[in-house]
Amino acid sequence: MAVVRWDPFTELTTMTRAMDRILRDSVGSQLLSEGSGGARPASYLPVDVRETQSGYEIQCNLAGFKPEEVEITYSDGVLSIEAQRQTEQKTDEGRWLQREVFQGDWVRRISLPGDIKVEEIAASFDNGVLTVSVPIAPKAQPVKISVGRTESQKKLGSTGSTKS
Repeated sequence: MAVVRWDPFTELTTMTRAMDRILRDSVGSQLLSEGSGGARPASYLPVDVRETQSGYEIQCNLAGFKPEEVEITYSDGVLSIEAQRQTEQKTDEGRWLQREVFQGDWVRRISLPGDIKVEEIAASFDNGVLTVSVPIAPKAQPVKISVGRTESQKKLGSTGSTKS
């Protein structure tokens, strides 16, 4: 019988890959995007969402994408970011030894609370980082309303009545 040394990192790597596969199979089937070739699975796009005094700022890394490959929509309180990268056609030159760069669709939908100024949503794309600024409408401030006298109350107060 051979003695095999146990490596916890190998076990952890194996378990991580199994969990990734389970999540990809279960959650990935729910993230479908319609494309020219019908429904195909889309990958989950990681984002950073920050609340500022003027609204929300959403950032995500889309390295290798062009701005025209990214579509941003807002509807019913949900901001959607979709990016599509066309898969490279197979070539007869060489073969892949390792391929980790994602080819396909990225999708993320973010529910945003509050009153959004939809017409002022802006997006910029700089060095592979997409930044979406979502301004919110200011909350209604209380307004003090003064109470004045009506015309009939003014006449009664100014004429006064004298008895003789």
